[in-house]
Amino acid sequence: MYFISLCEIKYKGLTSRVIGKEPMKDEKVKIEVLDRSGAEHDLSVEMGTNLREALIQNGLSPYEGAFKGLNCKGMGICGTCKIVVSESFEDWERRSCQIQCFHDLKIRLK
Repeated sequence: MYFISLCEIKYKGLTSRVIGKEPMKDEKVKIEVLDRSGAEHDLSVEMGTNLREALIQNGLSPYEGAFKGLNCKGMGICGTCKIVVSESFEDWERRSCQIQCFHDLKIRLK
């Protein structure tokens, strides 16, 4: 869960209001991962964690082959970190760098 915070930034006589979100407490999200060899992995990450970063931190690269070194490093422009997200009865191909983990996920590495 998050709470909304409002702050004012004053710079050179101008005032801007910024709305941000901050975690209320350390809530965890469960990610079920099926890797390329068919092995299953259960990850537990903090709510709001970027999926690409969570995979890499747990030794599960979303990249394959040469793309482990040749990619956009999570900027969302190359498409080499695609994974398959399973929701209900449908599978969706998505870039892992564009997914924030706010609820439990079931994914398959491509």
